[in-house]
Amino acid sequence: MVLADGFRSGMPLAPHDVVFNAIGDADRCAASLERAKAVLAASGAPAINDPERVLETGRAANAQRFAGLPGVVMPRTERLPRSVLTATRLLEHGWTFPLLVRSPGHQGGRHFELVNEPDALAAASARLPGDELFAIAFADTRSADGFTRKYRVLFIDGRIYPVHLAVSIDWKVHYFSADMSDRADHREEERQFLAGAGDALGAPG
Repeated sequence: MVLADGFRSGMPLAPHDVVFNAIGDADRCAASLERAKAVLAASGAPAINDPERVLETGRAANAQRFAGLPGVVMPRTERLPRSVLTATRLLEHGWTFPLLVRSPGHQGGRHFELVNEPDALAAASARLPGDELFAIAFADTRSADGFTRKYRVLFIDGRIYPVHLAVSIDWKVHYFSADMSDRADHREEERQFLAGAGDALGAPG
C-alpha cells in the first residue's frame, strides 16, 4: 500500500502488477488524487479506478455532464465561494427558492441543508463548514403518497444492478434514516425493486 500524499518523485515502489486507487471523492481529495497520478506514472502498471478519471467526478462537474443525457433531469449545481453565495446574487443569476446548500466532500447527509426562503440562506450557510459551498436547485421528487424514494443502483456494461430502495417522509433520503424498519409495506416495495429494478422503475418517460 502507498499513501499518495506521502509519495515523492523517485521513491521506489514495491513489486506489483496493478494499481488500485482507493481515493474516491474528487471534491474533498483533489490534491491527493493528483499525487495518486504521480504514483501511477511511476508505476507503469494498469490502474483500477484511475485517479485522472476520478478527478472528473466532482459534484458540479457531474451535474453539468449528466444534464446533457437524454431522459435525465439534473438539478443545477454550482460550487461557489461564500463571498458570492448570497440570496441577492443567486436571484440575480436565475436561482429560485427553495434550494439546497451543501459543503463539498461530505457524505451521509452531513452539512447539507434545505433553504426555503431567501432570508434563510445566510443562517443556513453559516452552519456549514468550508470556504466554498454548493448551491443546488431543489427538485421535489415526492410521489403521490407524499414519500420520497431513493433508488440506489449500479450500472455495469449497460445493465442495472439494484442495491437498495429507501422510502422517507423527509426530503433528505438515506437508507439508515428512512422509513423502512417500521414499515412492512416499504420493505415489500424494496423487495420488489431488488427482484426486478427495471419493472419497479418503469419504462423511460
